[in-house]
Amino acid sequence: MAEADELQALCVAYARAADGRDADGFAGLFTHDGELVVPRPDEGPGAFVVRRGRQELRLIPRALGRYANTRHDVGEGTFESVGDRTARGQVPCVAHHLSTLPDGVGIDVIWTIDYHDDYRLTADGWRIARRRLELHDVAEHQLSRGDAGHDGLRWST
Repeated sequence: MAEADELQALCVAYARAADGRDADGFAGLFTHDGELVVPRPDEGPGAFVVRRGRQELRLIPRALGRYANTRHDVGEGTFESVGDRTARGQVPCVAHHLSTLPDGVGIDVIWTIDYHDDYRLTADGWRIARRRLELHDVAEHQLSRGDAGHDGLRWST
């Protein structure tokens, strides 16, 4: 599929906008009527939240602000054309969510997920029309300030 590189770049831009708390950039990666379906594992199996439209999608990066830092490591997706100006894809991701426990110890809540996406080619390029997160695993790792890859609850570079 000729558009695969563009769609992969869109997925990477999604991760950067989320981790950078760029609400407008994040929402702009979706179609005007775009939809994001996110599981809510803390509320039990089958629970999820749906954000529709760019106004609601702007809330996502702000909501990630409850963490000291996040990092979405996006893998290589598989994409297929499904019609004129539309495509579908599946993209793996490992999402890290860093926060501090009351005792000062850092914790990394790691979601292993697949994005199941529908894309639409717009005048502004490829955009996400619908993204559903499939949650495979949630793991928690305690971190101390000296742990590799972790510096004051910020990812070291």
